[in-house]
Amino acid sequence: MKIRLDELCLQAESAVQQNRNVLILSDRATSSGRVPIPMLLAIGTVHHHLNRIRKRMRASLVIESGEIRDVHQIACCVGFGATAICPYLGYATVRQLVAADAGKGKLGEITAQKAMTNYRKALEKGILKIMSKMGISVLNSYQGAQTFEAIRANRFYVFTHPQIMPAVRARLDAAGAGEGHISLSDEAGMVVAVAVILRRG
Repeated sequence: MKIRLDELCLQAESAVQQNRNVLILSDRATSSGRVPIPMLLAIGTVHHHLNRIRKRMRASLVIESGEIRDVHQIACCVGFGATAICPYLGYATVRQLVAADAGKGKLGEITAQKAMTNYRKALEKGILKIMSKMGISVLNSYQGAQTFEAIRANRFYVFTHPQIMPAVRARLDAAGAGEGHISLSDEAGMVVAVAVILRRG
């Protein structure tokens, strides 16, 4: 996985050098043969790499992920450097719930569009609540702040490769780099993948 993360950083660096100012980290290409890198790990790695080479302010990092669905997950991704997040699986789930309720009336007279708006507003209010408890009033002050302590985090990432999560403390260890996420795909020889979608400003 470390090899793929390094490739991801080089792709992001190359894109910024080509004056592309919106980088989208997406796991939509996930399949039975392509296991996604955990999005928090991907965004943290790319964010800190661009910081180290003094190019982070030249591009926005946007996440498009099915892994990110609730307030805590979104707060973590923003804290690790994400500029914007599209929780596409969350939106798809909301649409499916509304469609499944058609004719039953359990959800009342609500459209899929209204339900997705409610979902987005709930996420936004959740983020504001987290920030207010910390005395932060502007999202930019929270972005990339990494005000976290990792519990059951992989010490391979936190300590052996501090460039991935340089400010995160981890007191309790978890599986090694070759044992954790890789074990999901190791037997089938699957590819660990997160796509970088590039967009010119």
